[in-house]
Amino acid sequence: MGIKIRTRRGTNNGRTGNRIAPWEKRLLGKIELLRRDIGQVTEYVRGVTSRKVIKRAEEIMRSTARHSRYDPENNTCQQCLNTIRQKLSVYAGRLRRYKVSTTENVTMHFLRIPRRRSIENSIPP
Repeated sequence: MGIKIRTRRGTNNGRTGNRIAPWEKRLLGKIELLRRDIGQVTEYVRGVTSRKVIKRAEEIMRSTARHSRYDPENNTCQQCLNTIRQKLSVYAGRLRRYKVSTTENVTMHFLRIPRRRSIENSIPP
């Protein structure tokens, strides 16, 4: 009758486990795309003659025209590859910094909780 019957898989419909924060998912997605682009441009530099690789690499090189708006345009595939690698380095560093700061914030949050309770208990009514 058009109704799908779903069975429960464990607790909470299988949503248990380590959840990834939305900001982390976005950064991981960008990093994955940049890694893929690096691989395809590298294949182009090596001289792979596949039409699919050539078309995709030229498309990537057109989309990454320059490092920043102040730099001149990338003329060679090596310059384009360098640009993509720099972007990857930036995103990877950002992800590393964010992870460190969030773990520190969570740790400090849980370290502060017992102190608050002990202060409240020591004050006479």
